[in-house]
Formats: sequence, structure tokens, C-alpha cells
Amino acid sequence: MSVATRGSLFERLEALTTQKKFATACIHSERDFQTVASEILEISAEVHDDNLLLVVDGITAQEAPRFPEALARAGQVCVFGQGESVDHDPPKVVIADLPEPLTGEDRFLFALTPCFALGVAFCHGDQPAPHRRHAPMGSWLGVRSQVRGAAAALLQLSEPTNGVALPGRESSSDPERDSEYTFRIIAKLSTRASTGTAGSALDRNDLASVLEILKSLSAKRRTHDILYVFVEQIASVVDIDRCSVVQVWDDGLEGHVLASHEDEAVSDLKIDLAKYPEIGAALSRRRKVLSNDVESDSLMAPFAADLSKAGITAILVIPIVLYDQNVGSFFLRAALRGRVFTDRDVGFCEIVGEAAANALERAHLLDSIQRANQHLERLAVTDGLTGVYNHRYFRDRLQDEYERAARYALPLACMLVDVDDFKSINDTYGHQQGDKVLVEIASRMMGAVRSNDIVARYGGEEFVVLLPQTPLEGALLQANRLLNAISSKHYDGLPEGVEVTVSIGMTVLDSSTMKESSVLVAVADAALYKAKNSGKNRIIVKENL
Repeated sequence: MSVATRGSLFERLEALTTQKKFATACIHSERDFQTVASEILEISAEVHDDNLLLVVDGITAQEAPRFPEALARAGQVCVFGQGESVDHDPPKVVIADLPEPLTGEDRFLFALTPCFALGVAFCHGDQPAPHRRHAPMGSWLGVRSQVRGAAAALLQLSEPTNGVALPGRESSSDPERDSEYTFRIIAKLSTRASTGTAGSALDRNDLASVLEILKSLSAKRRTHDILYVFVEQIASVVDIDRCSVVQVWDDGLEGHVLASHEDEAVSDLKIDLAKYPEIGAALSRRRKVLSNDVESDSLMAPFAADLSKAGITAILVIPIVLYDQNVGSFFLRAALRGRVFTDRDVGFCEIVGEAAANALERAHLLDSIQRANQHLERLAVTDGLTGVYNHRYFRDRLQDEYERAARYALPLACMLVDVDDFKSINDTYGHQQGDKVLVEIASRMMGAVRSNDIVARYGGEEFVVLLPQTPLEGALLQANRLLNAISSKHYDGLPEGVEVTVSIGMTVLDSSTMKESSVLVAVADAALYKAKNSGKNRIIVKENL
């Protein structure tokens, strides 16, 4: 048979499942599909027949809770797409491919023996034309000929399947057994429909909770605040025992717990993703991962004992943000003790997760703008070479501190610091070495002053230090500390024995004679001039011009 396109596969399945004599019932959602598939697998698990054949898509094989039991009963299993992680013992299980890969929305399951045949197929509405005319659509099949026809279509359209074949036909049918299976599936669908109607009131109640969470998220601007509100509110509404948000970058080796409802202080807790296979699965599949029976789930098998010891019975992972180059991927991870996640739980988490994604996008944008503004502000007020404040910033702060000191009669000291014989350093060792000396002097000054002192580059090899609320005695102590810090250690790049010293001119505000802030600096400058002319490497204090 010639290789067909993926479109022709769904056209053929659709042709089989839409004829009245074939389709037992239509289904309209993936949850309906899950309901029917679970019942078919339960029936398959009850059958004792070595000829049982299961034909299934990879996602259903990985996620359906009853699949392991049905797998144990089956004689042959053919898994289409993403089946590599399904535990199996070849040649019992064959991994098959179609000419073009299936997507996560293409779901089917067919179970066949000589005694019965049941099947269900579901195709989501976002499939490309021409093979999807309606959205979303599927059927479950209860007549053997239809199931065999659909399964045969899949097997024929796939690559060679290592001898997988349909089981032989039984010579006589058993209408009573077929009716029993049909009624079981109808009963499941009816129960789901009735609980869905009853659940609509629950959804309306949940809507109020969703709105409250949205309001809480919208009021937050920091990423961690948004994530903590997110996990705290979800844990409260759904009654989750453990709820956290995990960030994963491209390598997928390490995760970062950014928020946990159990501890508001958690903001960047590193975890080894090898110990969290459910997160790895959500990352690779790009969709939620739900395990309502962690003890029997093959995905969780390596850690089942530890989870059982902790009392964890169910785990849910929902992608919030996937593959954003700026923030990586974010996942909601939730765990329950002693119960399972209901459809309502999962749906609620998905809705709130989508709201959190929007809030995170806004927070990330705001963080980026704030970081950019802060960077620009730093550039505007700092000296490009030394990293201390520039002359412009010093002038602004000088005026502020002068007015405050004059208004409240507070002491204010100012000192000008000039590198002695700096021209000689430049001429002898080069300007680049001179720049290195200035950078080192600025660093030593910043290490010697107090946190509220203001250090700025005044120009060339001159620095200025403003000391708010500092009288003469305190200013002299600071000046001596600076003098020693600058001259006590050798400077890299200069020969041994070459010393670097500074001269310091200092004054303290006298409001009666210094009527403007510029006078304070002028007096300090006059003191500096005297220090340079009287031998350098010293401190001179002047009280007025």
C-alpha cells in the first residue's frame, strides 16, 4: 500500500466513524475521550485472552490510569508516537510511526480480541485542513467491524509494525456481551454528563475564587509576590497539600523553586530535576502531566517508595510559561495526600495558571523597565572611570545637604582630596597606569568612608567627600582614615617603593559665614591648596576664606 499523508489517515477514520451504521456515539471533548478510553481499558484488563491487541496513541498510553493493567493482559500492543517512555517488553509492545507525527490532540484507542472489539477516536479542531471540517470531534465504536476497520487503517498507514496483526475473527458473535460493554460505556458517559451539570454550580462558585485571585495578582508588581499569591490561593481553594512554582531553563537539568505555599521565604531553591520526572515529562511533552496513582505510575516508579512514605498519592504539573527565552519555563507542581485530583481541581489550576502567566509577563516587563531605568540612572550619576559619583551628582547632593544642615543647625563637613604628583605618574608610567591608580584610590576611599558619606570625582585627580551630620572631630578621624587607606598599600603596576599619597583640604559648615553651598567647597579648596604647598601628604583644616 502506498504511503499516505496524515490527512488521509484522519479522513479514513472520519469516514469510518461518521456513518450511522458505524458510529455508536459521538464525543465532543477530550474528557469524554478519557472517560470512554478508561472504560475500554478497564474492560480489557478484565479479559483473559492472549490474543488481545491494543492500538493506542502515545499520550493515552502514558497517561491513562488503567493502561498498565490492560498492557499486562494484552498479547500485542502497538503504540503510535511518543511511546518511547512506555514500559514494555518487546516484542509484545511495538512503537509505530505515521508518515507525519501525531500531535498531542490526536487521540485514539482500539482494543480487539476474537471475542470483542471496542474503540474510541478523538481529533481536535485545530488540525489543519482538509481533514478537519468540524471542531472538536470524535466517536466511540462498539461494533467489531468498525473497530477492526479503524485499527487496520492505522496499522496499514504506519511504518512496518514488526508483525503486529489483527486477531482472528470469532465465528459466532455474542450480542449479549457486546450490549453489556456498550451499556457500561453509555453509563459512564451519562454519569459524566450528570456530574458535569452538577459541577456547573461548583464552577460558578469557583469563579468568585478565580476573580479574587486575579485581583490579588493584579495588585502585585514583583515576580515573587505574584508567584506566592498564586500558589497560596490555589492551595487554599483546591486544598492542595504541596503547591509550588518551579522554573526550568533550556538544559532541563536543574530547577528552581521560586515560590511555595508552605514557606513564603522560598524564592530560589535549587532542585535536581532527575528526582522530579513529572516536571521533565511536562517539559518534553509541552502539556500537563497528571498522575492520580503515583504508586503504580511507571513515570513515578523510581521515586514511588519515597512518595508513599511522604503520603503523596497524586501529582499534577501544569505549564504556566513554556520556553520563554527571558525567563525559561514555569511549572505549577501540586501534590495530594490520600486522594486524587478531580476534573474540577485540574480545570481550576489551569484557569488560574493562565491568569498567572499574564501577570508574570506584565511583572517581567516592569522588572525589565525598572532595571533599565536603574541602569540609566546609575550611568547618569556615576563617574565612568572610577565608579564613584560624578561632579553633577555631587552638586545636587551638596545643595540638599547644605539646606538641611542650615535649616536644622546640623554639622556638615566637606573635604577635597588631590593625588600628589599625579602628573609624574602619568608621564613616567603612562596614562593607562594612571587610570588604574585613580580606580584603586576610589575603591580604597569607598572602603574607608561610612555608608551615608558621599564620595565623588571632582575632576582629574581630585575627589570630594561630603560628610553629613559630622562635626570637626569626626571629620578629622575620617580624613586620617582616608590618608592611611590610600597610602598604606602598594599599587599594582607601579615599581616597588613608589608611593602614592594624597593631600586633603577640609572644612566644616559655618552658617554665619557660608551663605551658599559653593562657599563650603571653596573653603575646602583653599585648605587643599595650603596642604599642597606645605609639603603634601597631609590634612589641612580651614574655617573660612
